[in-house]
Amino acid sequence: MRVPRRSTRAALVALVVGALALVGAGPAWAHNALTASDPADAATLDSSPATVTLTFNDVVQNLQPVVTVVGPAGDRWEGSPVTVLNNTVSVPVNTLGPAGDYTIAYRVVSADGHPVEGTTTFTLTTAGGGTANPADAGAATPSDSIPAWVWVLGAAVVVVLVVVIGVVSTRRRTADQAD
Repeated sequence: MRVPRRSTRAALVALVVGALALVGAGPAWAHNALTASDPADAATLDSSPATVTLTFNDVVQNLQPVVTVVGPAGDRWEGSPVTVLNNTVSVPVNTLGPAGDYTIAYRVVSADGHPVEGTTTFTLTTAGGGTANPADAGAATPSDSIPAWVWVLGAAVVVVLVVVIGVVSTRRRTADQAD
């Protein structure tokens, strides 16, 4: 059975459109990234910072951002609320306690909807007189995000399905016209 040129052309157009849709989605794969922090990563401080500020290369959505400041004994020192303004996320910090290494952990949602998380550190050289946040056994921890490859695979499956449906429906119409 010979496939009509129209069917072949329709399938080719559908395939090209599907491929272009995937190529056009490329910028969504370039997720947001931390570009600066205050205090700077690996900074050495002799007093507590009043605020932690994180700057990203793109806008951050204000969808339950999480920023924690964890001290050398595992205690948390961040205040609240976490504030989002364009590409900057900040949180007040309680007066720190023991000298040592502190870790700033963050989880935000980038403009493309992808969760972005990471850590920076700083060292406090002189102990402060602050008290850590009370332990909260029921504190929520952010869940894992869906990996990007799942979205890419899903898009590829949709493109293949559109092409198959286009070819099958064209063949049916051609067969019906031949009858």
